[in-house]
Amino acid sequence: MLQVTYSDYQYTFYVSLLENRNNSKTNQVLSPYLTDSSYGYLWRFINDMSGEEQWSYGVKGVMNDRYVSYNFFNDSTKNVYTGKLQLIPKGYYKYEIFEVVDNNGCSASGCDTFASTLGSCPDPTLTSGCKWELKQSSTVVETGTGDLSNKEFSGLAANTYTAYLYQNDSVSSPTNILSQNIVVGSKTCSSDPDRYLLITKVDQQKEYMGVTISSIAPADYYVVFMSADSTTYIKHTITSNPETFTINLPAYTTYQNATGANFTAGYGTYNVYLYNASNVLVDTYNQITAMSSDMPSPANVFALAINNAYNTTACSQGVATGSIFVASTSADSSGDAATYSYGSRALSKIHEGKLYVNASAGNAQVEYKQHEEPAGTNYIYYGQ
Repeated sequence: MLQVTYSDYQYTFYVSLLENRNNSKTNQVLSPYLTDSSYGYLWRFINDMSGEEQWSYGVKGVMNDRYVSYNFFNDSTKNVYTGKLQLIPKGYYKYEIFEVVDNNGCSASGCDTFASTLGSCPDPTLTSGCKWELKQSSTVVETGTGDLSNKEFSGLAANTYTAYLYQNDSVSSPTNILSQNIVVGSKTCSSDPDRYLLITKVDQQKEYMGVTISSIAPADYYVVFMSADSTTYIKHTITSNPETFTINLPAYTTYQNATGANFTAGYGTYNVYLYNASNVLVDTYNQITAMSSDMPSPANVFALAINNAYNTTACSQGVATGSIFVASTSADSSGDAATYSYGSRALSKIHEGKLYVNASAGNAQVEYKQHEEPAGTNYIYYGQ
């Protein structure tokens, strides 16, 4: 656990290079193309009590083959790129370290070449996070700020939608950095199979993505998840009607080649089939894209899973409308995170831990503590 005194002006923390770079996906793929100046380390500090977040790259100090030091400064004028932050109130914080890779390098004045164009929300330079929208043509269906990971857009009619993720949260003039067209298909009860399977949740983890499904298929039907490259086959047999189950699908965790131009062909994308007990195909569902929660991937908004819309609730588990589960991935504002030789960026969490902020004598401030039971049993009773 790290420990600092809040009244000190400068804090110095160290990042182990040997261990973290060996484990970092960005380094495993891109190391032949990078120099020491290609790396920056973005820190996030989260107060245990209030949940307040502070982000900072810090200012690079000593660097050798084993570690790099970063200096942070106790300053009420906070700045993400110059290491200025203020860890108040004292007490416990969670910290996370993100390795940021950019072939243009990190400038001497801080990591401002990485700037606020990581494409990952919330943007540390903003107060309320990146702005996102879902539109159907020019009509805004839903809008908000913050993280798009595992976000579900529900209540959708069959149509083509576009998900947008903006660099800033300005309502009047947002800067568009990512967009993706997503199609919600149409089903008709009189001519199509019932909605036997309805995706209700996705959960991105480091090595897999969990997909939770509500089923009204008869017992002994079975669901097949087949990766597009035919290397992964997962079967789930329905045992009751109704039934809710979760499948953990191996996720995209790497690139196809060293420059990150493409995903490994077909891996992480799954075709979904429903068969009856006689091995006859009953229905084919939309592809599922399983993405790692920390994959440094090409900039985009991805449709992780899609439920089609039906013309009536009679055959669709009482839900006639469709829905989309999406996620966004990190890159620069050009959207060209695949070509690192042109200065694109990737972001990967490499470490997390606890930080205790102490107060020196004479500089006391309020510290929140959990309720403590009395240490003794010397009670005074009223009236005795």
